[in-house]
Amino acid sequence: SDFDCRAMKILRAIVFLNVAFLSKAFVPSSNINSKNNIRNIIDKFNVGSLKMSEKVETKSSPPKEASSEDYINAAKEVADQVKNSLSSISFETVQKDLAVAFEASKNNLNKGNIGERGELMTVLPFIGIFYLLIGEIPFASSFIEFTAGPGLMLTGAGFVFTSITALGKNLTPFPQPVEENELITDGVFSLSRHPIYTGIVLFGLGLGVTTNSFERIFMTGVILYLFDRKANEEEKMLGEMHSAYETYKEEVPKFFPLLDKIRFPSFGKE
Repeated sequence: SDFDCRAMKILRAIVFLNVAFLSKAFVPSSNINSKNNIRNIIDKFNVGSLKMSEKVETKSSPPKEASSEDYINAAKEVADQVKNSLSSISFETVQKDLAVAFEASKNNLNKGNIGERGELMTVLPFIGIFYLLIGEIPFASSFIEFTAGPGLMLTGAGFVFTSITALGKNLTPFPQPVEENELITDGVFSLSRHPIYTGIVLFGLGLGVTTNSFERIFMTGVILYLFDRKANEEEKMLGEMHSAYETYKEEVPKFFPLLDKIRFPSFGKE
């Protein structure tokens, strides 16, 4: 439609501007031949001029240092393209398109049978958006703060404690399993393949929320990354020791319990 075409023109114009101003920062100078090379980079984003099935082959001359004038000229060309793309768009046209959309939505409100159109599932997200904007949930703010803070800390500590007791003689701080390692798949290990790491991450997130510390939350993310690397090494060796480990990996998540193990309350007919 005309509206879609105008929206695409705006999108392409924004992409052109970003490419022009970021090309010098993110494209190594050794890979920039001249103003034409910058133009080639911009043309790659102009998806409207090429079909997806077409293959474009470009031949480049030996690389050389691009001058400031090359960047300025390229930016001017992009600015001209932006101007041309926006020239066909007017405030009156956009206003008309919005009026058509709102009028159609108004007419659609009267269509269908009341009670069978999914009214409840329509209203609930809007209620959520309302409380998202005001930043407070009546009768639940304290509970949410406790759950996201101390609640996560307690849950994490529980994961760590139960994991240590379940491992017993298999417990080791190193990625390499003990010689007589026993594969444990029940209890907390049925929820996570590495529940100790999961517990530490949950504890860190809860501590960061409780103390309003973005730094602690950030470090928790770093710790999760390090645990992930360590867990990869552990699983390679566990897979060599236990033939059933591959099946265990397919059934149990690495760190956090999958959502399919959590049953959410349903509304209306499924």
